[in-house]
Amino acid sequence: MHELWRKGKLIMNVSRLWFLLFISVFSNMSLGGLQEKTLMVNDIPRHYLVYLPQTLSTKAPLIMVFHGYTGSASLIMNYSNMNDHADDNGFIVAYPQGTSDLDGNRFFNVGYSFHQQSEVDDILFVRLLVAQLIETFDIDPRSVFATGMSNGGEMAYLLACQASDLFAGIASVAGTMMDTWAIDCNPESLMPVLSIHGTHDEITWFGGDPEDSGGWGAYRSQQDIRNFWIQHNELDQSITTSLADLDPEDESLVRLMSYWSSGSDVQAKFYIVENGGHDWPGMRYDWWNPLYYLARYQMGFGRTRDIDSSKMITDFFVEVARRGRAESR
Repeated sequence: MHELWRKGKLIMNVSRLWFLLFISVFSNMSLGGLQEKTLMVNDIPRHYLVYLPQTLSTKAPLIMVFHGYTGSASLIMNYSNMNDHADDNGFIVAYPQGTSDLDGNRFFNVGYSFHQQSEVDDILFVRLLVAQLIETFDIDPRSVFATGMSNGGEMAYLLACQASDLFAGIASVAGTMMDTWAIDCNPESLMPVLSIHGTHDEITWFGGDPEDSGGWGAYRSQQDIRNFWIQHNELDQSITTSLADLDPEDESLVRLMSYWSSGSDVQAKFYIVENGGHDWPGMRYDWWNPLYYLARYQMGFGRTRDIDSSKMITDFFVEVARRGRAESR
Protein backbone atom coordinates (compact mmCIF):
# COMPACT_ATOMS: atom_id res chain seq x y z
CA MET A 1 0.00 0.00 0.00
CA HIS A 2 1.17 3.53 -0.68
CA GLU A 3 2.59 5.46 2.26
CA LEU A 4 0.30 8.38 1.47
CA TRP A 5 -2.66 6.02 1.45
CA ARG A 6 -1.72 4.74 4.90
CA LYS A 7 -1.44 8.34 6.04
CA GLY A 8 -4.84 9.07 4.57
CA LYS A 9 -6.39 6.11 6.34
CA LEU A 10 -4.83 7.22 9.63
CA ILE A 11 -6.24 10.70 9.22
CA MET A 12 -9.65 9.29 8.41
CA ASN A 13 -9.64 6.94 11.40
CA VAL A 14 -8.64 9.75 13.76
CA SER A 15 -11.18 12.08 12.24
CA ARG A 16 -13.86 9.43 12.51
CA LEU A 17 -13.28 9.23 16.26
CA TRP A 18 -13.74 12.93 16.79
CA PHE A 19 -16.60 13.08 14.31
CA LEU A 20 -18.54 10.51 16.31
CA LEU A 21 -17.84 12.35 19.54
CA PHE A 22 -18.38 15.75 17.96
CA ILE A 23 -22.04 15.01 17.24
CA SER A 24 -22.93 15.25 20.92
CA VAL A 25 -21.71 18.84 21.37
CA PHE A 26 -24.10 20.46 18.90
CA SER A 27 -27.12 21.04 21.08
CA ASN A 28 -28.35 24.29 19.54
CA MET A 29 -29.25 23.13 16.05
CA SER A 30 -32.69 23.58 14.51
CA LEU A 31 -34.64 20.36 15.00
CA GLY A 32 -38.25 21.55 14.86
CA GLY A 33 -38.94 20.15 11.39
CA LEU A 34 -36.51 17.24 11.41
CA GLN A 35 -37.64 13.76 10.38
CA GLU A 36 -35.67 10.52 10.21
CA LYS A 37 -36.77 8.18 7.44
CA THR A 38 -35.86 4.95 5.66
CA LEU A 39 -36.17 3.99 2.00
CA MET A 40 -35.70 0.44 0.69
CA VAL A 41 -33.35 0.25 -2.31
CA ASN A 42 -32.55 -3.17 -3.78
CA ASP A 43 -33.69 -4.73 -0.48
CA ILE A 44 -31.24 -2.54 1.46
CA PRO A 45 -32.63 -0.05 4.00
CA ARG A 46 -31.28 3.40 3.17
CA HIS A 47 -31.55 6.05 5.84
CA TYR A 48 -31.85 9.81 5.53
CA LEU A 49 -32.86 12.92 7.44
CA VAL A 50 -35.18 15.56 6.04
CA TYR A 51 -35.64 19.03 7.49
CA LEU A 52 -38.72 21.15 6.79
CA PRO A 53 -38.27 24.91 7.20
CA GLN A 54 -40.36 26.80 9.71
CA THR A 55 -42.24 28.47 6.86
CA LEU A 56 -42.92 25.98 4.09
CA SER A 57 -44.62 26.99 0.86
CA THR A 58 -45.85 24.74 -1.91
CA LYS A 59 -43.35 23.85 -4.64
CA ALA A 60 -40.42 24.56 -2.33
CA PRO A 61 -36.87 23.90 -3.55
CA LEU A 62 -34.88 20.91 -2.25
CA ILE A 63 -31.19 20.76 -1.30
CA MET A 64 -29.63 17.34 -0.86
CA VAL A 65 -26.52 17.42 1.38
CA PHE A 66 -24.09 14.48 1.21
CA HIS A 67 -21.63 13.70 4.00
CA GLY A 68 -17.97 12.78 3.61
CA TYR A 69 -16.23 9.41 3.89
CA THR A 70 -16.63 8.07 7.47
CA GLY A 71 -19.20 10.80 8.15
CA SER A 72 -22.95 10.70 8.66
CA ALA A 73 -26.13 12.55 7.81
CA SER A 74 -26.41 13.99 11.31
CA LEU A 75 -22.79 15.10 11.34
CA ILE A 76 -22.94 17.22 8.20
CA MET A 77 -26.32 18.59 9.25
CA ASN A 78 -24.71 19.77 12.47
CA TYR A 79 -21.53 21.40 11.22
CA SER A 80 -22.98 22.83 8.00
CA ASN A 81 -25.84 24.60 9.80
CA MET A 82 -27.92 24.10 6.66
CA ASN A 83 -31.17 23.91 8.64
CA ASP A 84 -30.91 27.58 9.62
CA HIS A 85 -30.29 28.52 6.00
CA ALA A 86 -33.33 26.45 5.04
CA ASP A 87 -35.41 28.49 7.48
CA ASP A 88 -34.06 31.72 5.99
CA ASN A 89 -34.77 30.71 2.38
CA GLY A 90 -37.70 28.29 2.51
CA PHE A 91 -35.73 25.26 1.28
CA ILE A 92 -36.36 21.67 2.26
CA VAL A 93 -33.07 19.94 3.11
CA ALA A 94 -32.42 16.19 2.84
CA TYR A 95 -29.35 14.49 4.30
CA PRO A 96 -28.86 11.02 2.77
CA GLN A 97 -26.71 8.56 4.70
CA GLY A 98 -24.19 6.33 2.99
CA THR A 99 -23.77 2.61 3.54
CA SER A 100 -20.84 1.01 5.40
CA ASP A 101 -17.88 -0.41 3.49
CA LEU A 102 -15.75 -3.40 4.52
CA ASP A 103 -13.84 -1.20 6.98
CA GLY A 104 -17.07 -0.08 8.62
CA ASN A 105 -16.85 3.44 7.19
CA ARG A 106 -19.91 5.10 5.70
CA PHE A 107 -19.49 6.17 2.09
CA PHE A 108 -21.18 7.08 -1.16
CA ASN A 109 -20.06 4.95 -4.07
CA VAL A 110 -18.20 7.33 -6.36
CA GLY A 111 -15.70 4.71 -7.55
CA TYR A 112 -12.80 4.80 -5.10
CA SER A 113 -10.25 2.13 -5.96
CA PHE A 114 -10.94 0.25 -2.73
CA HIS A 115 -14.69 0.23 -3.46
CA GLN A 116 -14.42 -1.33 -6.93
CA GLN A 117 -16.18 -4.49 -5.78
CA SER A 118 -19.03 -2.60 -4.15
CA GLU A 119 -22.45 -3.10 -5.70
CA VAL A 120 -24.04 -0.17 -3.88
CA ASP A 121 -25.99 1.93 -6.38
CA ASP A 122 -26.16 5.40 -4.88
CA ILE A 123 -27.42 6.95 -8.12
CA LEU A 124 -30.50 4.73 -7.88
CA PHE A 125 -30.85 5.61 -4.20
CA VAL A 126 -30.85 9.31 -5.01
CA ARG A 127 -33.28 8.92 -7.90
CA LEU A 128 -35.76 7.05 -5.72
CA LEU A 129 -35.27 9.45 -2.83
CA VAL A 130 -35.81 12.55 -4.96
CA ALA A 131 -38.99 11.04 -6.42
CA GLN A 132 -40.29 10.20 -2.95
CA LEU A 133 -39.52 13.65 -1.55
CA ILE A 134 -41.12 15.42 -4.51
CA GLU A 135 -44.31 13.42 -4.05
CA THR A 136 -44.41 13.65 -0.26
CA PHE A 137 -43.63 17.35 0.16
CA ASP A 138 -44.82 18.83 -3.16
CA ILE A 139 -41.30 19.96 -4.04
CA ASP A 140 -40.62 21.89 -7.24
CA PRO A 141 -38.93 19.26 -9.47
CA ARG A 142 -37.13 22.04 -11.35
CA SER A 143 -35.47 23.30 -8.16
CA VAL A 144 -33.59 20.27 -6.83
CA PHE A 145 -29.93 20.79 -5.86
CA ALA A 146 -27.04 18.69 -4.55
CA THR A 147 -24.06 19.58 -2.40
CA GLY A 148 -21.64 17.75 -0.14
CA MET A 149 -18.28 17.58 1.57
CA SER A 150 -15.35 15.51 0.25
CA ASN A 151 -16.88 12.14 -0.72
CA GLY A 152 -20.20 13.99 -0.65
CA GLY A 153 -18.83 16.69 -2.95
CA GLU A 154 -17.76 13.96 -5.34
CA MET A 155 -21.27 12.56 -5.14
CA ALA A 156 -22.59 15.96 -6.20
CA TYR A 157 -20.28 15.96 -9.24
CA LEU A 158 -21.27 12.37 -10.07
CA LEU A 159 -24.95 13.31 -9.97
CA ALA A 160 -24.27 16.27 -12.26
CA CYS A 161 -22.71 13.83 -14.72
CA GLN A 162 -25.08 10.85 -14.42
CA ALA A 163 -28.36 12.30 -13.14
CA SER A 164 -28.40 15.78 -14.63
CA ASP A 165 -32.10 15.39 -15.43
CA LEU A 166 -32.81 15.63 -11.69
CA PHE A 167 -30.67 18.57 -10.64
CA ALA A 168 -30.79 22.29 -11.36
CA GLY A 169 -27.32 22.88 -9.92
CA ILE A 170 -24.64 21.40 -7.68
CA ALA A 171 -21.96 22.54 -5.23
CA SER A 172 -18.87 20.62 -4.14
CA VAL A 173 -16.78 21.33 -1.05
CA ALA A 174 -13.36 19.61 -0.96
CA GLY A 175 -14.53 17.19 -3.64
CA THR A 176 -13.20 16.04 -7.01
CA MET A 177 -14.14 14.11 -10.15
CA MET A 178 -12.82 10.56 -10.45
CA ASP A 179 -11.20 9.71 -13.78
CA THR A 180 -13.31 6.57 -14.19
CA TRP A 181 -16.47 8.58 -14.78
CA ALA A 182 -15.19 12.10 -15.49
CA ILE A 183 -13.99 10.94 -18.90
CA ASP A 184 -17.57 10.11 -19.92
CA CYS A 185 -19.28 13.02 -18.16
CA ASN A 186 -21.75 14.64 -20.56
CA PRO A 187 -24.73 16.19 -18.73
CA GLU A 188 -27.82 16.52 -20.87
CA SER A 189 -28.31 20.12 -19.73
CA LEU A 190 -26.24 23.11 -18.73
CA MET A 191 -25.28 22.75 -15.07
CA PRO A 192 -24.61 25.63 -12.66
CA VAL A 193 -21.65 24.60 -10.50
CA LEU A 194 -20.05 25.98 -7.35
CA SER A 195 -16.81 24.66 -5.88
CA ILE A 196 -14.93 25.42 -2.65
CA HIS A 197 -11.48 23.88 -2.31
CA GLY A 198 -8.30 24.47 -0.31
CA THR A 199 -4.93 24.63 -2.05
CA HIS A 200 -3.33 22.67 0.83
CA ASP A 201 -5.97 19.94 1.07
CA GLU A 202 -4.02 16.81 2.08
CA ILE A 203 -6.95 14.43 1.49
CA THR A 204 -8.33 15.58 -1.88
CA TRP A 205 -5.32 17.17 -3.55
CA PHE A 206 -5.89 20.49 -5.27
CA GLY A 207 -3.60 19.43 -8.12
CA GLY A 208 -5.36 16.09 -8.57
CA ASP A 209 -3.88 12.60 -8.50
CA PRO A 210 -3.65 11.23 -12.06
CA GLU A 211 -1.33 8.37 -11.01
CA ASP A 212 -3.41 7.27 -7.99
CA SER A 213 -0.51 7.92 -5.61
CA GLY A 214 -2.92 8.42 -2.72
CA GLY A 215 -4.86 5.18 -3.13
CA TRP A 216 -8.32 6.63 -3.70
CA GLY A 217 -8.18 6.16 -7.46
CA ALA A 218 -7.05 8.62 -10.13
CA TYR A 219 -8.87 11.93 -10.03
CA ARG A 220 -8.86 15.32 -11.74
CA SER A 221 -7.17 18.52 -10.62
CA GLN A 222 -9.29 21.49 -9.60
CA GLN A 223 -8.08 23.35 -12.68
CA ASP A 224 -9.19 20.49 -14.94
CA ILE A 225 -12.57 20.39 -13.21
CA ARG A 226 -12.98 24.14 -13.60
CA ASN A 227 -12.07 23.98 -17.29
CA PHE A 228 -14.51 21.12 -17.88
CA TRP A 229 -17.50 23.01 -16.47
CA ILE A 230 -16.53 26.25 -18.21
CA GLN A 231 -16.48 24.40 -21.53
CA HIS A 232 -19.61 22.34 -20.88
CA ASN A 233 -21.62 25.39 -19.82
CA GLU A 234 -20.23 27.52 -22.69
CA LEU A 235 -19.13 30.28 -20.31
CA ASP A 236 -17.35 33.14 -22.06
CA GLN A 237 -17.14 35.83 -19.36
CA SER A 238 -15.15 35.81 -16.12
CA ILE A 239 -13.85 37.84 -13.21
CA THR A 240 -11.55 36.94 -10.32
CA THR A 241 -12.06 38.63 -6.95
CA SER A 242 -9.98 38.51 -3.78
CA LEU A 243 -12.41 38.31 -0.87
CA ALA A 244 -11.97 40.18 2.40
CA ASP A 245 -9.64 38.56 4.94
CA LEU A 246 -12.25 38.46 7.71
CA ASP A 247 -10.09 36.37 10.02
CA PRO A 248 -6.36 37.12 9.62
CA GLU A 249 -5.58 34.47 12.24
CA ASP A 250 -6.91 31.60 10.11
CA GLU A 251 -3.84 31.87 7.83
CA SER A 252 -5.91 31.64 4.67
CA LEU A 253 -7.22 33.89 1.92
CA VAL A 254 -10.06 33.23 -0.52
CA ARG A 255 -10.21 34.01 -4.24
CA LEU A 256 -13.48 33.76 -6.12
CA MET A 257 -13.33 32.89 -9.81
CA SER A 258 -16.74 33.65 -11.35
CA TYR A 259 -17.80 32.62 -14.85
CA TRP A 260 -20.95 33.32 -16.80
CA SER A 261 -22.27 33.33 -20.33
CA SER A 262 -23.40 36.13 -22.58
CA GLY A 263 -25.90 33.68 -24.07
CA SER A 264 -27.53 32.12 -20.98
CA ASP A 265 -28.18 32.61 -17.27
CA VAL A 266 -25.84 29.78 -16.25
CA GLN A 267 -23.02 30.63 -13.85
CA ALA A 268 -20.12 28.79 -12.24
CA LYS A 269 -18.25 29.90 -9.13
CA PHE A 270 -14.96 28.52 -7.83
CA TYR A 271 -13.79 29.56 -4.37
CA ILE A 272 -10.07 28.87 -4.01
CA VAL A 273 -8.95 28.87 -0.38
CA GLU A 274 -5.25 29.74 -0.37
CA ASN A 275 -3.52 27.65 2.32
CA GLY A 276 -6.85 25.99 3.07
CA GLY A 277 -7.09 22.35 4.12
CA HIS A 278 -9.75 19.63 3.88
CA ASP A 279 -12.42 21.93 5.16
CA TRP A 280 -15.99 23.17 5.08
CA PRO A 281 -15.03 26.85 5.58
CA GLY A 282 -17.17 28.62 8.15
CA MET A 283 -18.36 25.36 9.72
CA ARG A 284 -20.10 25.55 13.09
CA TYR A 285 -18.10 24.35 16.09
CA ASP A 286 -17.69 24.83 19.83
CA TRP A 287 -14.40 26.59 20.53
CA TRP A 288 -13.93 24.80 23.84
CA ASN A 289 -14.03 21.30 22.34
CA PRO A 290 -10.48 19.83 22.07
CA LEU A 291 -11.63 17.47 19.32
CA TYR A 292 -12.14 20.47 17.04
CA TYR A 293 -8.47 21.37 17.42
CA LEU A 294 -7.44 17.77 16.71
CA ALA A 295 -9.32 17.82 13.40
CA ARG A 296 -7.96 21.24 12.56
CA TYR A 297 -4.41 20.06 13.19
CA GLN A 298 -4.83 16.77 11.31
CA MET A 299 -6.34 18.12 8.09
CA GLY A 300 -7.30 21.78 8.43
CA PHE A 301 -10.97 21.01 9.08
CA GLY A 302 -12.67 24.09 10.52
CA ARG A 303 -9.68 26.40 10.10
CA THR A 304 -10.90 28.83 7.42
CA ARG A 305 -13.34 31.45 8.74
CA ASP A 306 -13.22 33.99 5.89
CA ILE A 307 -16.33 32.61 4.20
CA ASP A 308 -19.46 30.74 5.24
CA SER A 309 -19.64 27.83 2.80
CA SER A 310 -23.27 27.07 3.59
CA LYS A 311 -24.34 30.64 2.91
CA MET A 312 -22.34 30.76 -0.33
CA ILE A 313 -24.01 27.53 -1.44
CA THR A 314 -27.57 28.44 -0.48
CA ASP A 315 -27.26 31.93 -1.99
CA PHE A 316 -26.03 30.31 -5.22
CA PHE A 317 -28.94 27.86 -5.29
CA VAL A 318 -31.46 30.61 -4.48
CA GLU A 319 -30.18 32.59 -7.45
CA VAL A 320 -30.35 29.56 -9.75
CA ALA A 321 -33.91 28.84 -8.61
CA ARG A 322 -34.87 32.47 -9.22
CA ARG A 323 -33.43 32.45 -12.75
CA GLY A 324 -34.98 29.08 -13.58
CA ARG A 325 -33.45 25.76 -14.50
CA ALA A 326 -31.19 25.64 -17.55
CA GLU A 327 -32.68 23.99 -20.59
CA SER A 328 -31.39 20.76 -22.10
CA ARG A 329 -28.55 21.17 -24.56
